[in-house]
Amino acid sequence: MPEPLTYPDGLAEALGAAAWRSWQHDVVDAVIKSETTVEPNLDRAGRAALDALVAATGGSAHVVRFHADGYTLQHPITERLDGTLFDCRLDQLIQQLPAAPALGDFEVHAVDGQLVVGARHGAAEPT
Repeated sequence: MPEPLTYPDGLAEALGAAAWRSWQHDVVDAVIKSETTVEPNLDRAGRAALDALVAATGGSAHVVRFHADGYTLQHPITERLDGTLFDCRLDQLIQQLPAAPALGDFEVHAVDGQLVVGARHGAAEPT
């Protein structure tokens, strides 16, 4: 597997927020409309674009935000790109929790059909 490409620090700032978002949207659009499997068929530029897109959209992990009146689940963009989003069972597993383990953002995944709430994601304790 090729090494992920990196962009020079400040590339997003140099392009400007609107241009950066537009570029990300164009990349997602092109990949979603593609009839090919995403990972194996990417050339170097395509891999760089996908790496940047995954990083810009929260990474490759599922993140759940537990708040006072429920939760919100963020799926990784790769699920949309590889067609597995509709098969994701994490939402059902989270609904089975008797209560939120704590307020804030946490990485979550399933192991043998069981929900595993991992490390706190992002900033420290919510305010």
